[in-house]
Formats: sequence, C-alpha cells, structure tokens
Amino acid sequence: AVSDHLELMDDERPFTTSVRYRTVGDMSCTGAVESAAADLQTVVRTQLPTRLASGADLTLIWIGTAEATTSTPPGDDWVGAYAGSSASLAVVPVATRDGAMQRDSWYTAHRKLAGLEPPAEVGREAARRTLRRLGGRRPPTGECPVVFDPETAASLLRHLAGAIAGSALYRRMSFLLDRLGEQVASDTVTVVDDPIRPAGPASRPFDGEGVRQTRRTIVERGVLRSYLLDSYSARRLGMKTTGHAARSVGDAPGVAPTNFVLEPGPHRPEAIIASVRSGLYVTELIGFGVNPVTGDYSRGAAGLWIENGELAHPVEELTIAGNLRDMLRDIEMVGSDLRPRNAIAAPTLKIARMTVAGA
Repeated sequence: AVSDHLELMDDERPFTTSVRYRTVGDMSCTGAVESAAADLQTVVRTQLPTRLASGADLTLIWIGTAEATTSTPPGDDWVGAYAGSSASLAVVPVATRDGAMQRDSWYTAHRKLAGLEPPAEVGREAARRTLRRLGGRRPPTGECPVVFDPETAASLLRHLAGAIAGSALYRRMSFLLDRLGEQVASDTVTVVDDPIRPAGPASRPFDGEGVRQTRRTIVERGVLRSYLLDSYSARRLGMKTTGHAARSVGDAPGVAPTNFVLEPGPHRPEAIIASVRSGLYVTELIGFGVNPVTGDYSRGAAGLWIENGELAHPVEELTIAGNLRDMLRDIEMVGSDLRPRNAIAAPTLKIARMTVAGA
C-alpha cells in the first residue's frame, strides 16, 4: 500500500500510477539558482588577486556553478516523485613561486542558494590552502600519529560504507563481514545515516524501492549496529531492507548511504594538532590503494608536517599505510568541526599510529 511508504499530501488523492509526497521539512527547495551562477563567478574572480604579497602568482582555473535536480524513483505499481535543488561554488587556484607550482581548492555547497558561504570567503580559503603548499618536501619514513582533515576523513567513511553495503556482504567481499553487533571502531566513533535531515545533501522521503526513510545509527560508540541493505541484498542475507536502495533512471537498484556522517566529538581541530609531538596532517589523498576484502590501506598523500603541536611545513610525495580495521580502532580523537556539505562527511580525526613512507 502507498501508505506503507509515505504519507499522502492532505490535499491530494492518489491516482492509479502516480502519487505525490510531502517533502521532509526543509529538505528540498527548488529555485532560480541558475540565474545567480554568473554573478557568483564574477564575485569570486574579483576576490582572487593575480599577485600576492608572498611573491606567489595565483591563478583561478575553475569555478563551479549551481544547478537544480529532480528525482523520480519508480516502484512496481506506483510512481513517487520529489523535487530537490543543490547549489555549489568551487575554486581551484594554482600558485607558483620560484618555478614551483601547487594547486588546492575550496568550495561551498548547500540545498539552497542562500545557504552558500560568501564567495569572498571561499576565494580566501582556497588561496590560503594553495599558498601553504608551496615549498613542500618529503617527510621522514616511520610510524607516527596521523591527523586527517575533514575532507580526507570523509574518505574513511566511504570505505566504511562500502564495507557494510549488502552487495559487498553477500559476495563476502568485505573486511567487516559477520561483524554486526561487534566493536569495529574506537568508542569515540558514532556514525549515523539520516535521510530525513532538513536540507541534507542526500535527503529524500523514500529510497529507490519506495521504502520510507528513517534516521539510523550505523556505528554506536564503535559498535556496528546496522548494515546498508536494499531488498535484494537483504533477502540474500536473510535480513530486512534498511531503506538504502539507490537507482538511476532505467537501472536496477543498488546500495548507497544517504547523509552518512561521523558525529562530531569534543575536540577543537587546534587541540587535536596540539596533541601531536611529531606527525602528519593530511589534506589530500591520492590513488585507490585500498583492499575492501582485507582492509589493507595504502594511499599517496600530501599535507603538513606537525612538530611540537604546530603545523611546521608542507609535505608531499609520501604514502600512508595501515589496515582499515586497525585505523578505525585507533581513532583517538574526533573533532568538533563537522561541516556536512557533502552526503558523506566527517570532522577532523586523529589516528594513533600509521606508517608514513617519505624520504
């Protein structure tokens, strides 16, 4: 029955094959976002000088714009539709000094155009991140604490989401196979998947199979409480769907998280960095050296070296390695700086020890 999926709008009656649904809170807000794209580009360009006091040249090479989207996932005997919007603005500057070039980026994203950060702030942050990479060198090889900034910390959540997806579990291609109800991470780690969060990047009233959406705790103080399942993978595992079916038009459903977030902790990012005597602060990850079956992890990285609790100098041409099982268990500190601009988001986090291969 349609009522098993979502509440019908009070002022509408169901048709045989088409039903409209009430959107969740402030989840979607379609608007004339395209009309502002040109203005955003103009403002950002004026905020980026071509020559800086540090002697570095800064060039803007790309700007993102805003767009509106609509999703219409079909069911077996009904069609539900909901509208949504998204707006984003991104800049990728390139800095040069003494013949060396570096690039970095910054962006803002929101369901509503009014929710974007001011373009001037985006430009300044992009410039700051790019300039601090000039003069990078290789760090020493050894084991040390590793701090992931929010952007790179989110990549660890993507690996977690992949490991608990039903399609990986029934194929027995997951390092978290048969770990439901067990401690899989540090007790500082709580992960939730909330498809009904107001204005969330991946919020939706129902999944790709029409299943009503609810907030779900995935990891609670390190204990794995739930997998991510669609109907097919749930049947293969002898379980019930968790409402995580995702599909494109014309495709069969697959499994995907929605607003998949590592809950913020009590530590300011500066306090996390200050807790490290000598270690690595990661701002970029390169390559795909992760084995989803064994959890073995090895990726290229770049960032800043930490000395005596302070960011000392940029580092590059290095590799960080470990195993995702150990990395999740060794998360010592979780930051308070969660900014859920993307569907998968995390704050700054500190892993007690990983192998860093540099000079």
